[in-house]
Amino acid sequence: MKIAFWLISVAQVALLAIQHPAPPQVLLASVLFAIAISMLWQVRMLLPAHADMLLIMTAFGGFGMAAGGYGQPACHNSFAAQLGMLVASLPLSLRYARCLQVLGRYRLLAVDVAGMLIGMEISHRLASGAGPWTMHLAMLCGMNLGMGLRFALPLGRLPVPTQAPGAGSVRVSGSHG
Repeated sequence: MKIAFWLISVAQVALLAIQHPAPPQVLLASVLFAIAISMLWQVRMLLPAHADMLLIMTAFGGFGMAAGGYGQPACHNSFAAQLGMLVASLPLSLRYARCLQVLGRYRLLAVDVAGMLIGMEISHRLASGAGPWTMHLAMLCGMNLGMGLRFALPLGRLPVPTQAPGAGSVRVSGSHG
């Protein structure tokens, strides 16, 4: 999963660059951001459990969003882009996100997905008319902020595992989620 994270993060940048050429500084910043996301995955056990979901959605969901919107002038204003984001990231989230390794995980996932889609729609409207790189960043931010809404809800405070799935015995603690 470590190499896959790095590859998919950089592939997301490559997909955007192929379709929408950008100045070198935008490409460099995007690659550095992709590397930072990949490095955060390496130390995710030091982060709150919900960080797994945020990182998976930023890397794999962002790639799915870019791939789903590929070839469309509006870039992310499409059902295909949203579907691509969900298809590329939800299976991995169910497998690797510690915040979803509890009873009621599908309820948590439904709230996260609703928050993502609402956040993406709001950010799309706020960044309307922006270039594709700005729009992609706005959509990633909206997606992550939308998932953050779960913390404001009572179901966001369920106990969550403090170890990665499949790492032996799993300890459960308070509201890391």
